[in-house]
Amino acid sequence: MSYDPTLPSDRDWIRFWIGDTVTTAHVLQDTEIDALLLAEDGNKYLAAYTAGMVIYSKRGGLVEKQVGDLRLRWSESAGKAYLHHLMLLRERGLSGSTQTEFRAV
Repeated sequence: MSYDPTLPSDRDWIRFWIGDTVTTAHVLQDTEIDALLLAEDGNKYLAAYTAGMVIYSKRGGLVEKQVGDLRLRWSESAGKAYLHHLMLLRERGLSGSTQTEFRAV
């Protein structure tokens, strides 16, 4: 599995926008992201939306991170914020826009 923070590939771009950037602990396999890109006819916004929904459903909406003895758990509002972010990706993908900036909500 890979991730390049300079975002040279659609796969890296998608990983960035869905927050799956820790190379030692990717939630999605490279082949899964490639399959989503193919399924969405190369539309990286819609592929990112779908990938993010897969991550969200795998985690049941829970946002949690543990490193050693330290465990951080975010409230339901973090899950709602992530869903809102995914909806912006979906909106951008459906509009056919290729801009990477998001408008303020």
